Amino acid sequence: KMGSTLGLSNVENKELISIYPNPTKNELIIKNEQVEINQVKIINSTGQVIRTFQGYSRILNVKDLPNGIYLIQFLTDGQHITKRFIKYK
Repeated sequence: KMGSTLGLSNVENKELISIYPNPTKNELIIKNEQVEINQVKIINSTGQVIRTFQGYSRILNVKDLPNGIYLIQFLTDGQHITKRFIKYK
């Protein structure tokens, strides 16, 4: 029973931040609900951190990234929230 409660909590946490459009050509728009974003990292398919942004910006320019699937990780107060996005030209 405890596992299912934790699972529900994780789902709720993931919805604190949303990104769109996905897939994207040029920009990712970040919408955050009730969390303060301290740092944003973009991670490529091999696990390398290719960009790090301190603080919070509502729009991230990803126009110069190669096509592919990326993870975007948000460091908030006490937690990491990770999303996936697709970049295409």
